[in-house]
Amino acid sequence: MSIAVRLRLRKSVVLQRLTCYSAGEFDIFEGQGSDTNTYYGTLHNWSGSTPLWSSSPNYAQVPFATDFSQWHTYGILWTPGQITWYFDNVPVLTSSVPASVDAQHYYMILSEQEGANWSEGDLSGVTADTMNLYVDWVHVFQAGASSPAPAAR
Repeated sequence: MSIAVRLRLRKSVVLQRLTCYSAGEFDIFEGQGSDTNTYYGTLHNWSGSTPLWSSSPNYAQVPFATDFSQWHTYGILWTPGQITWYFDNVPVLTSSVPASVDAQHYYMILSEQEGANWSEGDLSGVTADTMNLYVDWVHVFQAGASSPAPAAR
């Protein structure tokens, strides 16, 4: 799956995520406005609201001074037992995937949320008066399918 997105990462605005969610959760991209050079991609395994497992390490550096107001491509390649996160078509992070996560069905949520210290709704120090998430395209594909890849930007 790959997605072309423009974000407005602002200081103290966090939890901007692209997520595939079920009883497991693939955070395709999370960023914090206070640290715009760090890309977070995390795989979570849940039982209700109880966390069972999370991938670690779950972050990578993006090129210094990346302009997030421009279009960038975020993606994941999920194969049995492994997931790789991509930023602008470059692999940045890889993690093992537990069999219990591989066996689940997922749906996609593209959202932007605000909060400080990884706490949704905690507006301590948040100065943004608006937040914008622009999506140009979403490409979801399955191994063996004959769908062409989107053109690179």
